[in-house]
Amino acid sequence: MKKTNKYIAAVMAAVMTVASSAAMFANADDIIPDNTTEISASAIQTDALRALISEYISRNNIDAWIVENESMPKNIVFVGYYRKNENIPVDIVNYIQSNGYDPQLVNFMQEEHKKGELIEDTAVIKEMISRYISAYKLRARIVPGFELPENADRNRVYVEYEAEKAAVTDIISDYIDAQKIDPEMVVFGVEGSLSEQPESVADITFDEFRQLTTSQVKAIFDSKGLSDRIIWTAEKASQEMKHGRIDVLLEANPFPVSSPELVGDYSVCWEQERFGAGLGLPEVLFDFKENGTTTFAMENDEGVMTNNDYCSCHIIPKTENANEEAELMAAALNYAQLTPYFVLFHFDYLGYSSSPTEIVKGDANCDTSADMADVVLVMQSLANPDKYGENGTAEVHLTAQGKENADMNGDGLTVGDAQSIQEMLLSLN
Repeated sequence: MKKTNKYIAAVMAAVMTVASSAAMFANADDIIPDNTTEISASAIQTDALRALISEYISRNNIDAWIVENESMPKNIVFVGYYRKNENIPVDIVNYIQSNGYDPQLVNFMQEEHKKGELIEDTAVIKEMISRYISAYKLRARIVPGFELPENADRNRVYVEYEAEKAAVTDIISDYIDAQKIDPEMVVFGVEGSLSEQPESVADITFDEFRQLTTSQVKAIFDSKGLSDRIIWTAEKASQEMKHGRIDVLLEANPFPVSSPELVGDYSVCWEQERFGAGLGLPEVLFDFKENGTTTFAMENDEGVMTNNDYCSCHIIPKTENANEEAELMAAALNYAQLTPYFVLFHFDYLGYSSSPTEIVKGDANCDTSADMADVVLVMQSLANPDKYGENGTAEVHLTAQGKENADMNGDGLTVGDAQSIQEMLLSLN
């Protein structure tokens, strides 16, 4: 059996045990156990296993530790480990199995730092803070490397915020402290103070543009020879978003790639941090999701239809207010058409209905709630994709929408997403 499969099986077994435990706790008020001997035996077994793992960790000097938390089920041993040592769960599972213990009694929790140390990896810190800003729709952004002054320390993470949202720094600082990120690695500054902003792609700023009336937007389009372009209103944007996703197709990556080894990956797609500047849209108001390469037939200068590859980008307003979301989206879609990189809009209705159900983060089975059943389905889809994957044969299998719901960090569905959902349910984040 491959190591990866053994790891998935072990984690899945642990997940199943936690699900059973959750059910047991839910009925604790109705059931009074008669056999205290069995409970004592279970506690003794868990304590013995905890001691065995602790001794193994200490003897081998590995970056793992027993996690203690009052809210955790007591019949499970939770083991934290440093993410860069991916073989730790496999090694521990093999060791406890060789000593006659059931791997269902162990659950693994991946951490971004070694025990007792602060996170100092710039790339990891950028990713963590970016996700936090996005998840809570904070009016702040990570300053991309190409906007930093030449004398900036590239081993720091620079965060800019809107002047009137100074409290954002306290919110992010609390998160940094809770996640054990080295605070010396993060620099805060008001918008524009840490970056060298590129010139706008249009001769009007987005803030000015979003104040224009529909007739004024049309006048600008006409003056630039763009009379054939779509003019979006908040009502039109709202209606389209109910039915699906509006993607913007952009010319193949026109920018220098940040690293030579990434040239192949970004020959068509743009690097994530280029979207804001390339479209002239402020990152304090929008997130941008890279949807990959889209092939579309276009007529060339000779009038011949040819297939071309374009970069597909999804623009996401940072607001919970439906009216503001529609207004921001309409303004963004209009403004994006002023950039020389704009090609056309792509309307993606795949996986959506005219009356879409509520989208809940972690809801893999699309039943409008996140629970242990979603954790189990994610693990099942990874372990047996033919049965539980997107095209699976099982009655309950992962759909395209379920896969998107369960992808907790936007990097594709992995074992880590199942762990993230479980941690969310156990209030460990």
